Amino acid sequence: APGKYSDQTAMVCTNCKVGKYSDQHTGSSTCLTCPKGKTSAAGQTGCADCPNGKYRNALESASAGEASDCSNCAKGKWSAPGAMACRACPAGTIQSSNGKTFCTACGVGEYSSASASGQRSCSDCQPGYFSARLRATAIDTCSKCLPGQFTASHKASSCQFCAAGKYQPHTASTVCIDCAAGKTSTEAGATECVRCVPGQVQPAVGQTSCIDCLKNEYQPHFGQTQCISCPAETQTHLATSVFKTGADSLEDCKCDLGWTYTDTAAGARAPL
Repeated sequence: APGKYSDQTAMVCTNCKVGKYSDQHTGSSTCLTCPKGKTSAAGQTGCADCPNGKYRNALESASAGEASDCSNCAKGKWSAPGAMACRACPAGTIQSSNGKTFCTACGVGEYSSASASGQRSCSDCQPGYFSARLRATAIDTCSKCLPGQFTASHKASSCQFCAAGKYQPHTASTVCIDCAAGKTSTEAGATECVRCVPGQVQPAVGQTSCIDCLKNEYQPHFGQTQCISCPAETQTHLATSVFKTGADSLEDCKCDLGWTYTDTAAGARAPL
C-alpha cells in the first residue's frame, strides 16, 4: 500500500521510516528518501518541507540506510520552510534560541557584528558610551558622551547632563566631578566650574552658587573659601544701622565713630 514496503523475505508490509516515503499502491520493495529540505513521518506517500526553524541537508543519517530528519537551526541562525541550511542572523540581529524562524533586532545601547555562525547575543555599549540606534552593527555605533555629560550604565541610549554643582571636561565619562570649594557651576552640563568673585566665597564642594560675605567681612580675591573679618573698630556700614554685604575690599571696612585710619594698607587705626 502507499507509504509501505515489503522486502523479498517479508510476508507483511512495513511503514516507510521517517524521512522516506513510497507512492506506489502495490509491489513496493523499497522506500524512497526525501530530498534535502524535506522530510516525512513514518508511513507517508510523499514528503513535506522542513518546517520553519528547521533544515535538512543530508539524505542519510549517521546510521547507514537510515534517512535523516529535519534538525533545529542552531542559536544565531534561522530558516524558512523547506530549508536545506539555516541562515546566519545578519549584523544588528541575534537569535538566542534553537529552532527559530526569525532573528531579533539589537535594542538601543547594543550592537552585533556580522558572523558566519550568526550572533547569539548583542554586545553592550560600555559606560561612558551610548547608542540610540536599533539594529546597530558595530562597536563604533556606540558614541562617546560629550564633555559635561556622563553615563554610568551599560546599554545606555543617551547620556545624562552633569548636575549643577558638578562638571566634566572629558568625553566618554562615567561620573561627574564636584566643583571644588571656592568654585561653582550654576547650570547642568558644565564642562568647568567658575571661581567665586571677590566679595563672595564658597566653603563647600559641589555647590551651585557662591555666598556673599556677611556684614563686617570682605574678600578681595577670586575663588576663595572664607571671608576676612574687618579689623577691630571697623564695620561695613553704609549708613546708620545699614550694613554692606559682599564687600570685596578692606576699604569697605569703615572706622567706627571716633576712630580713623593711620595706615589703610595695614589696617592700623588711631583715635582722633
